[in-house]
Amino acid sequence: MPRLYRMMLPILAPVLLWQAKQLKRTIPRLPEAPGKRNGALGQGRPLNLLIIGDSAAAGVGATSQSQALSGRLSQALSEQFELNWCLMAKSGADIRSCIAFQDKQSAQSYDVILVSIGVNDVTGSSNALAWHSKLEQLIALLHDKYTPNHIIFTKVPPMQEFAALKQPMRWYLGAKAAHFNEILANVVQSDACCRVLDIDGELSAEDMASDGFHPGPVIYQHWGYQASGTIKKLYKENAA
Repeated sequence: MPRLYRMMLPILAPVLLWQAKQLKRTIPRLPEAPGKRNGALGQGRPLNLLIIGDSAAAGVGATSQSQALSGRLSQALSEQFELNWCLMAKSGADIRSCIAFQDKQSAQSYDVILVSIGVNDVTGSSNALAWHSKLEQLIALLHDKYTPNHIIFTKVPPMQEFAALKQPMRWYLGAKAAHFNEILANVVQSDACCRVLDIDGELSAEDMASDGFHPGPVIYQHWGYQASGTIKKLYKENAA
């Protein structure tokens, strides 16, 4: 059965196009967080971590990488691991450009890859079929390039809660994001190395960045905590 948001697109298209133009004109352009994009810290079991993806992975909305996902996650993991980490992320990245960028990288070994992708696919022209196909392509590429033990995809955020969006765009993008998350869950189920990270929690619009579109420091802290907990649990289960 066709999804309601897709059925409504021909009706909503003129309004959505106007709202998109307004949003592009008025939304603040926040920079990627400055700071180191790789490092080594901690002690314990060696762990090589790669973070890839879009503007959220790049720390847009944080004042520095130490306050963004990479900093929060690496600091949390350093309590248990001898961590080597690397961040490869860029504002505006969708899954297609992420694949193209990763395809150019040198082959090496990472134990865990954390992926943040999907928002720009939801706001762009990607449809469900293309999203499904590109997810499979990205997973295959990451396996081939980096031979990870674990690939963790962060769920596409609940875009119906983005303060920067007005109705009906907020409803439309929220519904499309939810559909893309269902597809993500189905694709991940077919690969034992993959899983989905859900960072939903007691977060509000006040926790977002000043543009009402990107994570703020509170969300990055929560995201890093949730991701580190998942990774620690995976390695605890493997050691059992």
